[in-house]
This record gives sequence, C-alpha cells and structure tokens, in this order.
Amino acid sequence: MLNHRETWEWDNDERVTGNFYPVNAMIGIHDNSSKKSLYLLNDRSQGGSCLKNGELEVMIHRRVLYDDNKGVCEPLNEKDLDGQGMRASMKHYITNSYEKARK
Repeated sequence: MLNHRETWEWDNDERVTGNFYPVNAMIGIHDNSSKKSLYLLNDRSQGGSCLKNGELEVMIHRRVLYDDNKGVCEPLNEKDLDGQGMRASMKHYITNSYEKARK
C-alpha cells in the first residue's frame, strides 16, 4: 500500500524512495475489478514499487553522478573497465499466475 506501514504511524516526506521495497524474488500487482495479476520474478535483489495504480517499477541500475545527500556521502558512479557505468546481467520472468510464480 502506498505511503503506509502496517505496524506504525508513518510520515513520509520521500514519496518515491519511501515507497520502494526490497524485492528478493518476486513482486506483483493485482486488479480486483478484472481479477487479473502480473508477477515479475527476478534473479537478484532489486528495489521495487507500485507508485501508480496499474504500474510496477523495478530499480535495475542506480547511478547518481553527484552526492544526493541521501546518506552515502558520495556519488554512486562506479565505472567498468571500459570507463562506462557498471552494468549487471540479469533476468526477469513475467507471469500472470501466483501459483506458477511460486514454483
């Protein structure tokens, strides 16, 4: 649920980053009116969110060219051997069945 925590009262001043969660295996959305679902399975931990109804977001790469004052105290600009930003090979699988996603 957007801007909500089950176990405590939460005042969110970071609308985007405050609504991203760790996705270690799977993230999904469900439409109650049509009874349709979408599940995304990932092969490595990433950040995920549903900031708008009907949209699913997964943070694949995070790169910040300047310190964004979010606690790291430095830019996140790691470079590969070729001088380009770091890249990771990953796989995503999409299904509309929770039962298939769990197997």
